[in-house]
Amino acid sequence: MTDLVSVTEIAQRAGTTPGTVHTWRRRHASFPAPIVTLAVGPVWHWSDVARWLAIPRPPGRPRK
Repeated sequence: MTDLVSVTEIAQRAGTTPGTVHTWRRRHASFPAPIVTLAVGPVWHWSDVARWLAIPRPPGRPRK
């Protein structure tokens, strides 16, 4: 079975807020694309997001 997650579940699993997840999506081009966007919002495979979270990144905003 595939583990599907929304912004809220990503935030819960990452120990942060949904607002932070939205910020990651805006600021990091490497954040995984959702597999589908439903009326309730975007949906991802948790494994894709977990891999992205495991990549070390320097603190702060990415350089442009």
